[in-house]
Amino acid sequence: PTNSSLQIIFPTGSIFSTVPEITLSGLNYLTITRSGLTITINLTGSSSVLKSTFYSVTIRNYTAPSTTNPTSPIQVTFLKNGYPTMTGNFSFTAITGNISGTMAPSVYVINQATTYSFSITLNDPISAVGCLIITFPTNLSISFTSCSATGTNVNSTPTCTASSSVLNVCNVFTTTITAPATVNITLNNGVNPGSTQPTSTFSVSSYYNATGLVATGTISGFTPTPGTLSNTYVSITPVNNKVMASPVNYTIK
Repeated sequence: PTNSSLQIIFPTGSIFSTVPEITLSGLNYLTITRSGLTITINLTGSSSVLKSTFYSVTIRNYTAPSTTNPTSPIQVTFLKNGYPTMTGNFSFTAITGNISGTMAPSVYVINQATTYSFSITLNDPISAVGCLIITFPTNLSISFTSCSATGTNVNSTPTCTASSSVLNVCNVFTTTITAPATVNITLNNGVNPGSTQPTSTFSVSSYYNATGLVATGTISGFTPTPGTLSNTYVSITPVNNKVMASPVNYTIK
């Protein structure tokens, strides 16, 4: 229709990484313009907007939201001579990104005090008030006396709290970081499991702020090693010391 247009208004906080590339399928158009967060597609007089017909608008170079929280509504309006004839809105939810990492204890021996060192690589940005949440394996208790961190733009003394099997590490960065970024987290004076059964994996999640989930991943567990019996504490005493005595019973203490 003559003097008709399609207008798309993105919510506050939306980001276009570069000049957006916009294509329209199903309708002929004259021009496509963008002013801030508003995209206007001016239709040709030969275009007919039909009821219950699907039209496709593709917008490239749009930066996905920083969290998996649903976006604020994106408003879509058809206009005739500058006045709305049809309007609607929709939201979408970004999918989680991926986190990779490693973990190694300073001591592997069962029941021994150790330092747990995590190296976590983030492939998506998080803010200075963001958090990393690490869920420990069921056969490994969380215990530590201090927590520290290193890396570029990393707060050396993040806020570390533990509840059950979940470790929260917040205020990790001194500023909003771009990806990829690696942070090294150290838990001092942890205690290894009481058996050599391999631990299961750790899971890790990043949050842009207090509630905005960004990415998830897993970190391989480890296999504790057995302790060593010391002859300082172990003695073997025969019941009969006579040469060639038979049978002889030995007592091990």
